[in-house]
Amino acid sequence: MTRNNKCKKWLITVTAIAVTCLVIFVAAVSIEKPKTYHNGVVLFYQDNCSHCTAVNDYLVKNNIEETVKLTKLNVTSSNTNRNVLADKVQTCGLDYSHIGVPFLWTGKNCIIGDINIINYFKKNH
Repeated sequence: MTRNNKCKKWLITVTAIAVTCLVIFVAAVSIEKPKTYHNGVVLFYQDNCSHCTAVNDYLVKNNIEETVKLTKLNVTSSNTNRNVLADKVQTCGLDYSHIGVPFLWTGKNCIIGDINIINYFKKNH
């Protein structure tokens, strides 16, 4: 094998490795990653949900997010957020097919519905 052929073979190998690494990197970056949950309190909501709006209005009006590190996850267009919701529903022993939003995970308990969630914040914050 001539020196020129060895260089070509080496160059092809290095290029193949570089392309493979680039593909793996792009795939890893494009995967939707779940958010970090502060203090375990997570509010699940969706777009165009009047009950979700009622909860959010209460949170804003009463400055709840100044005292509670709350993560809000929109389940409208995020499979990851829906999967996190399903996990919390399962943790509470509930049937996912009967669950809606707004849904609050307190870090220990599941609370469903705007009135129950607002009452939770009234009592605990």
